[in-house]
This record gives sequence, structure tokens and C-alpha cells, in this order.
Amino acid sequence: MPYLAIASAVLGIGTLAFLVLLFRGVFSSVSDLSQFMAGAQLMASGQGSQVYVISKLFAAEQAIFPYPARGGVGLFVPPCGLPWLMPLALLPANIAPDAWKLFLIACLGLSIFVLRKAFQLNFTATCWLTAFICFSGSTYEALRIDQVSAPMFLAYCSAIWALKAKRPYLAALALSVFLMKPQQIVPFVMLMIGARQYKTVLGFAGIAAALSAIGLALVGVDGLHNYSALISSCIEDNRYMVPIISCTLRGQLYRVFSSHHDLINMVTLIICCLSYIWYFLIARRLSHSKHWLDYGLVAIMPMGIALSPYCLSYDLLPLVPTLLILMTQFEATLPPLAILLGMILTMVFIIPFSIFIHQNWILTGQVLNPQFAVLFIFGIACMTLYYKDLRKRVAVETI
Repeated sequence: MPYLAIASAVLGIGTLAFLVLLFRGVFSSVSDLSQFMAGAQLMASGQGSQVYVISKLFAAEQAIFPYPARGGVGLFVPPCGLPWLMPLALLPANIAPDAWKLFLIACLGLSIFVLRKAFQLNFTATCWLTAFICFSGSTYEALRIDQVSAPMFLAYCSAIWALKAKRPYLAALALSVFLMKPQQIVPFVMLMIGARQYKTVLGFAGIAAALSAIGLALVGVDGLHNYSALISSCIEDNRYMVPIISCTLRGQLYRVFSSHHDLINMVTLIICCLSYIWYFLIARRLSHSKHWLDYGLVAIMPMGIALSPYCLSYDLLPLVPTLLILMTQFEATLPPLAILLGMILTMVFIIPFSIFIHQNWILTGQVLNPQFAVLFIFGIACMTLYYKDLRKRVAVETI
């Protein structure tokens, strides 16, 4: 078994390295790095209010990377998350593609190291984890289009390690990276609130307030108005956000109903907000257990992502710790048939299957998004595990 794990890790690293080399050739046609660098440079030059004006941002992107074949990419990072992008203003354009790619790879490598420390994994388990991340379709997409998912994943893993190590303020700092995509971290914040992790919550709130003030200084009041106008316009104009490819309930409903976007947005927002209350109540019960974090990652995070307002396939890396907990702490108690079924369904997120599904199913407008279906089933299964097993464990632990 150790030799198979080592071989899988080596094959995964080799495959990912080969794909990264291929990605270099497509930078001129597809990459999200341009939006981040253009936004950072606009803010650094005192034009922060133009970050959310599509025409101005696209012009800045073309000025940095003059590739006529590639269209512009809109920047939807809210003002509170913009300070995290500012270091990119110092990155020279001629070395930016390779430097950014190396940074993303380093973040993935550090994430594996942090997860090993957080969950005290042995060498064999670490090799399997490495192989899974390297073959993950989420990793593939994140590196292919230069998304910020890798540093956010590192921040998430670091927050988990910090909470396990009783370092609440370090966890708060790590979680603040998610201010670039706040909708993704709300379920985890509800877990911490319900579990009475008030030092981390207050630290996170304080850092968020400070970053929001910096973001406001960078874009100004006009920038806030432009951001509000951009988000409002994207409710009907789906050219830039493209919610239909999101692997969430909202994205699936967009596929089923070609119109009625306002109604879909309202219904899914209500469901999302109600789910936050649900997560809080679950976390409150889990707070009585010393394993509240592990149980919460299993019970809350899968459904939290499935019901979130917006989440693309490259944003699914935070599910890795949940899978890790299930396969290390619950494998002996899970039915063999459930494990087999889970392994089969997980293949929709593993290359090359994930590539085929994305290109030939999701992007072609098929009614069912297989990745959402599997994610939703996974969320239901984890909630079932909570109600049938985890609550009993908590009850036993508190006797």
C-alpha cells in the first residue's frame, strides 16, 4: 500500500507539472490574472473607482497583456478583499504569468504540508492526499485560468490548523483572505459562531473592518457605487459572472428555468440565509464536543457550498479537509457500499472526467449539472451522518 500511494503521488505531481507546462501556451487566450493585476494597478495609480467599470478594467487589462484574441475578465472582488490584490501592482508584466503560476503551485504544496500537520497524517496518507489534489479537477481549473483558489485554499487549511493549535487570531487572519470571495466562508463563520469561537470571530470581524476601510480608501465612494451597479447589472446580464455554470443550487435552477432570474435569485437567497441559521444550530450542538471542528467540517461545509450564492468548480478545494476527515476518522464506521458509491461519484471532480464534463456538459448548457448533483448528494449524506451518528457522539462525549 505505501508503494501504491507513493506511485500515485509521483504520477499526480508529474501529471500536474505536465499540465502546467501546457497552460503556459494558453495564457494569451485565457487567464484571470489580468483582472487581478489590472485592478491592482488601477488602485495603485489612484484610479481605484474605475476597478468596477468594465470598459476601464478591460482597457487596463489589454494595456498590461496586449493579447487581442483574449477578451477582458470582470473583477468581482468586493472592496473589502481588494487590499489582498495590491502586491500584484508590483509584479512586472513580463514575468507575471510564470511568477503567478509558481506562486499558485507553492500555495498548493504548502496546503498539503499544513493539512499534514493539522490532521497528523502519516507518510502514506500524505501521499494519497497529494495524489488526490494533483488529480483534482478543481486544482486543474484553478491553475489553468490562474484563479486565486490556491492561496484561498492555503488560507483555509491554515485556519483549520490554527484552530486546532488554539491560535484563534492567526485563524482569523487566515480567514480574512476569503474576503475576496466572502460568500464562500460564511458557512464556516457560522460554524465558529455556533461553536462559541468568539476570539476568532471577533478577530475576523476586526480584520474585515480594517480591510474594508482600506478598500474604501482605494476605490472611494464612487467605487462603491460602481461595485453596486456592476453587481446589480449582472442579475440579468450573465456575460461576466455566468452563474449558470456555478455548481450550486442557484446555478442548477438557472439551467432548469431559462428566465425568471429575479425569482431564482430571491428564492435561493432566502434558502441560503435560512441555511445559515441551520448551520448555527448544528454548530451550537457541536460546541459541546472537543471535536467540534472536525464534526462541523463534515456536517456543514458540503451543504454550505451547495447552497451558496456562487461557487465554480475551481472553488471546491475547501472540501478536501472534509473528505480527509471522512476517510481517516470515519472510514471504519461507514458502510462499504457508501464508500464505493462515494468514490464513483467523486470521479466527476477528477481529471480527465471533470474536463470532459465541464467542456461537453456544463458549458454546452445541458439541463443537469452533474457536479452540482454529486455535491448536493454529498451534502445530504454528510447531514445524514450528522443526524444519525455525530449527534450521538456529541451526546456521549458530554456525559
